[in-house]
Amino acid sequence: MILLHSHPLTAVGKLAVKRLLCVIQTLHPHITYCPMLPDLTAALLHLPMEDWQAFFLLKEILRRSKDDNDEFYLPLSGERFMCHVESLQLLLEARCRTLSKHIKRLGIDMVEIF
Repeated sequence: MILLHSHPLTAVGKLAVKRLLCVIQTLHPHITYCPMLPDLTAALLHLPMEDWQAFFLLKEILRRSKDDNDEFYLPLSGERFMCHVESLQLLLEARCRTLSKHIKRLGIDMVEIF
């Protein structure tokens, strides 16, 4: 599911995002879950670059994301994504106790947010 209504894209821009995501999905079948990818793709198309340039940039980010030691890291599976969410929760509890307590008092489930 792609929520392109949250990005101010023209009809042509939305079509370009969908086309790029389809190509990425075909070339990278190992990606099972990456909720940041549609937003990243839409954001790249707002930059002054052609579709093919955005494609090669996405391709490079995804290549680097396969290696956990690289600085350009996107979680490419549901399991890795949940590790990010759980790490954020632990970090908030350790470093931002007031914010963490406030989130809990509000009854916000971090897993549902992400």
